[in-house]
Amino acid sequence: MCQNNLQRGPDYEGQERCRRLYNLNQVLSQLENHDPNLMNKISNFCQNYDYSQEEVIRKISTDEMFRAHFAISPNRQNIYERIFQEWARTVLGLNDIEKLPTAGAQAIYLAQNGEFISGNEATGNDRNRKSLDF
Repeated sequence: MCQNNLQRGPDYEGQERCRRLYNLNQVLSQLENHDPNLMNKISNFCQNYDYSQEEVIRKISTDEMFRAHFAISPNRQNIYERIFQEWARTVLGLNDIEKLPTAGAQAIYLAQNGEFISGNEATGNDRNRKSLDF
């Protein structure tokens, strides 16, 4: 398994590559287990390119490069937040660091004027704000 170089900061690129390879290696077991997300991707591929499901499944089973098309992208798995959180806990000793909600009453926003506002205080007019991740 890949490890962060924790002394230099989170290794986002290295960890993303490791996760990408891990996800690629999961495709065959997802296929065996008829994973709903994978089966949906296959179905969409068949509809878009006019292939039968059997053809696509056979190709996934035998061709790693083709299989990679069906692997889950690490970008869809909040990988960067997880890498940062692990790094902050391990290197910075922030054992109580937690992921904050991105919306709703419990979210915390940074408004354009630099103030922090809670989700309860945010209004529809606060368009220029960013929710804090941690």
